[in-house]
Amino acid sequence: MKNYKTLTYLLLTLPLVFLQSCLKDQEDKFSKPASERMEKFLSNAQSTLTASEEGWVLDYFPDDNQLYGGFVYTVKFTKDKATVGCELANDATAELTSLYRMTADNGPVLSFDSGNDFIHYFATPNGEHTKAYGGDFEFVIDSVGTDIVKIHGKRSLNTMYLRKLAKPASLYLAEVKGVQNSFDLTEADGTVNDQKVSLTFEGRRVTFTAGETSVTEAYIFYNEGIRLYQPVTIAGKTFSELKFDAAKLSLTATDADGVVFYNLPTNLVVNDEAFSRNFFAKDLTAVEVKTGGSWLKATKTENGITLAADANTTGHPRAGRVKLTKNGGDSVIIRVTQVEFDKDIAGTYTLAYVDGDNVKSTASATLDRHEGNVRFRWVYQKAAMFTVPVTWDEKTATLSVESGQYWGSISTTDGSTYYVYDILLDKTQGLWTSYNKGVFVNARFNYDEKNNATVARFTGQVGKGEFGSFLLRIFTAKSPTKANDKGTLDLITSPILVRQYGAAPAKAGIAFSYLKAPEVQSSTSLSAVAPLFNSKQ
Repeated sequence: MKNYKTLTYLLLTLPLVFLQSCLKDQEDKFSKPASERMEKFLSNAQSTLTASEEGWVLDYFPDDNQLYGGFVYTVKFTKDKATVGCELANDATAELTSLYRMTADNGPVLSFDSGNDFIHYFATPNGEHTKAYGGDFEFVIDSVGTDIVKIHGKRSLNTMYLRKLAKPASLYLAEVKGVQNSFDLTEADGTVNDQKVSLTFEGRRVTFTAGETSVTEAYIFYNEGIRLYQPVTIAGKTFSELKFDAAKLSLTATDADGVVFYNLPTNLVVNDEAFSRNFFAKDLTAVEVKTGGSWLKATKTENGITLAADANTTGHPRAGRVKLTKNGGDSVIIRVTQVEFDKDIAGTYTLAYVDGDNVKSTASATLDRHEGNVRFRWVYQKAAMFTVPVTWDEKTATLSVESGQYWGSISTTDGSTYYVYDILLDKTQGLWTSYNKGVFVNARFNYDEKNNATVARFTGQVGKGEFGSFLLRIFTAKSPTKANDKGTLDLITSPILVRQYGAAPAKAGIAFSYLKAPEVQSSTSLSAVAPLFNSKQ
């Protein structure tokens, strides 16, 4: 009984002993006031941030569901100022400097609360997004390392990282832009742990699918590829970073072995130089060059195909097709185009079209460069030279024209001057863009061996309809408004550019042979139609 009482006493007193010990540990650990500990943490964080000579990369994810994906910022800190760069700026060297604060606000907070258009972009409401994009300009600091600082958005709660830069911020942003410009993937495939995995990309979000399992994650570009918002596990492998190889169109995980995804292009546009490229393709049974002649070669390999082409010295674009047949009989066609603007596209053309009086017409046109930019000019009825604002996309070898653009001016016999802007109509002439900008039509250039001619037809969408015409609208001032609108100059329907080699410009008969009859014919000259802005919208 005595031993029992002694044991009971010991058991009752042990919690007191342990409690005293724990209290002593707590006192040792938190011997300094919370405010002093916070001040020390913030001071250490600021010292780390300002110590980086080149600054930091900020992996920035707006919206609490990462709906828009991630965006790259660079930040260089001094004692009280932050110099910010952003991938969205047209110029990689563009920077904005503003004040920042390190403050205690329910935790250690890094705040960019003074005006900075770059860092505030996703957090500032605008006409289209009255609630902004769910972005942050205040960040809670979670942990501080020598080369990486973990933070999270105070509003979105999204986890983000500051990564120490080892090169100038402008160079890093230029490299990021380079990856973005060459990243044409909309889908990719690979085998992970002997299981097929497919990828689909949309709006800086990627979906991984393996069998019945699908995982969607936001991603951000970095200077060698893409980083996922958080690691994903698919087919038994976990990874968060994929390095991009533009030549092979491949993505390789940097933090997991045996994870490689490939894209098989269906439209490969390259310059005129000779090339040889390998592409991954599983389960091929046959490879066949359908068109292209001897200059284009395709060879089946163990893991896919090798595409090779001789140098293009023809002076015009050329294209070929390769047919790949897979197990089960499914086939894929790869179109290969060799083209360079200065060597194969620039020159004198005939612009063929159907005018507002339903008459087939032609005009002399030229494509060249002016001050480094591609320029499209054409002569309208010997009365005016129009310069059409265009952009040339080397990746797709297409010429783009935007709605609501100023083409030039035209004078009348009474000495009046009118300013001409383009409006896009669909084929039914029931849908139009008014004088709004932001709608594009494109012309892809193809060589027609039969007529020894290069041909480019303008195509695109106007609302839900197919593009049909450029409506040339005239204004009394160089500003397309309802008050300045003076009606329609002409209609340019089914426009097509034709360049016939050995005949400059192309013969009208050859140019007209490519014209497509309009689906709707104007019953009267459109110059008599009431101003479009008074019509139904």
